[in-house]
Amino acid sequence: MKIDALATPALVIDAGRLGLPFRQALFVDATVISSRAHWSVADAGLKAFGTDHGNPEAEGAKVWFCSDEHVTFDPPRSVGDRLRLVPAHVDPTMAYHEQVHLVSGDDVLETWPVDLRGW
Repeated sequence: MKIDALATPALVIDAGRLGLPFRQALFVDATVISSRAHWSVADAGLKAFGTDHGNPEAEGAKVWFCSDEHVTFDPPRSVGDRLRLVPAHVDPTMAYHEQVHLVSGDDVLETWPVDLRGW
């Protein structure tokens, strides 16, 4: 699992929904580890997200729920597929991770340390 940020302001999490000229900047990428006829499970859960504002979201998917280390969603995807999740609350999500990857497409441009322990 890795947490990704694009080169736009990380605190404009709802800008797209509000019609402002910004794009989503912070994502958590997860890998599908199990898949059934009507749902799949990916390897990012409560320990990867600040969920005090709700579950993460994924474009083209409906998140059912998060357990400690997994997220269950539909429609199902193939094992090994990547799922890009949008955290509901950025600050605590960042505090759960030790680094952030700045990406362009699939290319990692830089990796920055995150030290928010005790936050």
